[in-house]
Amino acid sequence: MTPRDTDRQRVEDAEIAAFGGTDLEEERSWDEVTSILHAVVLTPWWTQLEVPAPVLRPARADARRSSADGRTIRICRGGRTAYTVAHELAHHLVVHLPPGGPGHGPAFRAAALRTVAVVGGTEARDVLAEEWRRWGVPPGSWHRSEPPPGPGLALGGVIAL
Repeated sequence: MTPRDTDRQRVEDAEIAAFGGTDLEEERSWDEVTSILHAVVLTPWWTQLEVPAPVLRPARADARRSSADGRTIRICRGGRTAYTVAHELAHHLVVHLPPGGPGHGPAFRAAALRTVAVVGGTEARDVLAEEWRRWGVPPGSWHRSEPPPGPGLALGGVIAL
């Protein structure tokens, strides 16, 4: 039986509070979304995790949400943002790395802070962590190597590699 995802709404509300109106939530072209995903999975941090890169596909035309199943990340039309890529990559990691857990639970939040740091930089990571705490869904523990701190890959609509 799949654990119930009781934190989903609070996690999503906190994400909106953290990134609404920022570069991380700016609509991107499909090529930019693809570039962001590829840039993350080619970082030394990702490769040392030994997690296979996901296949990236557009979601069905009528899909309202993006999704990740451990093999494929599907991005919906309204989700073509740098943050959505980071969010779905975190779901992908949770499928492959123990301890796993509910969709938006502590393991997901720990993974998401790492993918957000790679995509948006350490400031974005810190803003997200603080919003999650304010909404009562603090991140879980992470016992692996940290991504390198920095400005992040998605800067002003241009991917910096």
